[in-house]
Amino acid sequence: RTVLTVEGGVTTVRTSLAPAIEKVVDEIVTNAIDHRIRDPKMASLRVSIDDAGAIFVTNDGSETIPTAAWPGTSVPTPQVLFHELHSGSNLDDAKRKAVGGRNGVGATVTNYLSKWFVVHLCNAAEGVEYTQRFEDNGAVVHAPLVQKYRGKTCKTSISFLPDYERFGCAVPLSAETLALLKGRAMDAAACTAAQVYVNGTKLPMRSLKQYAAAFGGTQQLGCDATIDDVH
Repeated sequence: RTVLTVEGGVTTVRTSLAPAIEKVVDEIVTNAIDHRIRDPKMASLRVSIDDAGAIFVTNDGSETIPTAAWPGTSVPTPQVLFHELHSGSNLDDAKRKAVGGRNGVGATVTNYLSKWFVVHLCNAAEGVEYTQRFEDNGAVVHAPLVQKYRGKTCKTSISFLPDYERFGCAVPLSAETLALLKGRAMDAAACTAAQVYVNGTKLPMRSLKQYAAAFGGTQQLGCDATIDDVH
């Protein structure tokens, strides 16, 4: 597959990777992209992939997930959202949708398919910093660490180590597999107006047109003037 590199080039990688692994990465990155639609003050989306294949996704903004208990329960809202299967809020077909997430189960399934999964929230409205760790495909649920937060900007960070062995993927990951995953993360630049960073590198693309140009594209065929109208 041909992918972009964080150095600004284009490369072809040849590797065998279960599509489900790419999908669990997509689920978390898509959540961050969707946040920009709900919160125009979101300025950046940062994705990092380390040599062990752990994924780190962070977005800023004026809002994040509430940390109080889910209504009618004593369970923290982040635990419900990331550990319990539930329907999402994007199922009304009568309304036009611009988001990627729809069913509400993607992040939870990512948790279930990960060796470990960590939720870290900085909620400026609540003045709370919330960290919770899950392990062993979601079987182990650690109590959340809740601290005071005095920052003025919210932050949502999700980090996880996919259970590569479950999908028959050898670890440590090969250089080409890592390149494929990083290229997948760079695809986010085609879908959001927020500034995207991959492994600390600021990507120059801020639109679908610029993303296509990075692959060498020079013409628009069958596209209208809304090609750059991403959120």
